[in-house]
Formats: sequence, structure tokens, C-alpha cells
Amino acid sequence: MNPTSKLTAAAIGGVAMGVASSIPLLGCLCCAWAVGGGLLASYLWMRHQPPSLSPPYGDGALLGLMTAAIGAIAGMFVQLPLNLLMGAGGMSDAMQQALESMPEDVEVPQQLVDMLSSSAGSAGMTVVGVLVGAVFAFIVYAVLATVGALIGTAVFHKKPAAPVV
Repeated sequence: MNPTSKLTAAAIGGVAMGVASSIPLLGCLCCAWAVGGGLLASYLWMRHQPPSLSPPYGDGALLGLMTAAIGAIAGMFVQLPLNLLMGAGGMSDAMQQALESMPEDVEVPQQLVDMLSSSAGSAGMTVVGVLVGAVFAFIVYAVLATVGALIGTAVFHKKPAAPVV
């Protein structure tokens, strides 16, 4: 087992998953991209593995987690410039509407209102939002890419040839 080929497969599957999930219209299929990234990584890795009697499920699960980590990082690097270019003005509008629609009996400290209104839409809030999103994306990707990699390990596993009698 060559760890470099596993890392290469995880990198290709993770970048494909992270980029496809981060593009605005393609991101609607986020879960499918995560499973597909795990499948792709598994296919790329298993094609270089020698035949064996049982599929290497443990290595497949590890490959899925590696793919998820790389996918979350790749997605973060795609989302950050997109969010900065599209502007986070919508975020400040949403925060303002949320504060206005709060029930009367809920008291929001004035310092919190001032902090949210001054920082909403800033580049700092966008970066923090993307980092928090990357953490949540990793959690979702870890489950789905691992499932995809395990399915791929079972499907793309090469069995040894049966002896000819």
C-alpha cells in the first residue's frame, strides 16, 4: 500500500467534492458531491491496489475521512472569494431583519446589537462565517465521503483470480 497514492486519490476526490459543493448552483447537490468525492477517491486508490480476498474497508474509511478534510479546505478556499465578491450585504440585512422580528419580551443587549450592526457585512465576518461553514462542512463531508469511499471500496475491490482446474 503506497500512502502517496492514497493521499493523491483523497486530494483529487476532495478538491472535486469541495469545489463542486461550493459553486452556488451546483452546491444544491452538496450531499451527492460528498458521496461522489468519496467514490472518486476510492476508485482512484483501488485501481492501484493488488487483488485481495476481502476489501480493505478500514483503509477505505480512512480514505473517506482524508477526502472530507481536503474537500472542506478546498471548499473554504472557493467560498471565501465568492462571498467577498458577492458581498455579505445580504448578511447584514438578514441580521437586521432578525433583530426587528424578535418578540417584544426578548431583550437584546444594546452592545450586541451595535457589534452585529457594525461588523455585519465586513470582510472579518465573512472570513469567520466561511471558517465556521468549513467546520460544519467537514462534519457532513466526513460522514458522506466515508460512506462513498466504503461503497467504492466494495465495488472497485479486485478479487484474486480463481485457480483453473
